[in-house]
Amino acid sequence: KGLSIMEMRKTPNKSKALRDGSTVDTVVVHYTGSMSTEGTLSWFGNGDAKVSAHYVISRSGRVFQFENWRTVLWHAGKSEWNGRSSLNRTSIGIELVGTYHSGFELKQMAALWVVLRDIYKELPIKYVLGHEQVSPGRKADPGPNFDWTYIRTQAESDRARRAIRHTATRQARPSSSNS
Repeated sequence: KGLSIMEMRKTPNKSKALRDGSTVDTVVVHYTGSMSTEGTLSWFGNGDAKVSAHYVISRSGRVFQFENWRTVLWHAGKSEWNGRSSLNRTSIGIELVGTYHSGFELKQMAALWVVLRDIYKELPIKYVLGHEQVSPGRKADPGPNFDWTYIRTQAESDRARRAIRHTATRQARPSSSNS
């Protein structure tokens, strides 16, 4: 099933410079710290917030997109991974509506996987990380209730399906021998 963006939004909380796809290799997963989708969408649209993300996924799995991946949005803040700092420049931010203790709904996780799969098709993503991994000691999201196993399982399953389709396609081609 393809990605269904429920609504495109704009945010003033972004850098002016655009980037190309070769520089974006990381996705940072966050929780909003709130159980309110509307509150999050409103806050990201407020210039006083100084924060935003490329996607917000509601508890029911509805997906909202702020800007496109070429736009550097302000989600990672002071961050570092693999010797690089200021990850806003090289990452896509995805916010899941929820808190440290709330956990996440299966519909949210399924929508997150669809968003990730679509991002993988466009960009050379190497890392899918939690904000807690790129800002240790400063951030705790997506927290202990985030199901990393679900994301890994979906990725492995998706790779297997692609390999099977690729193998089946190769076997279906007619032989070029003259026997």
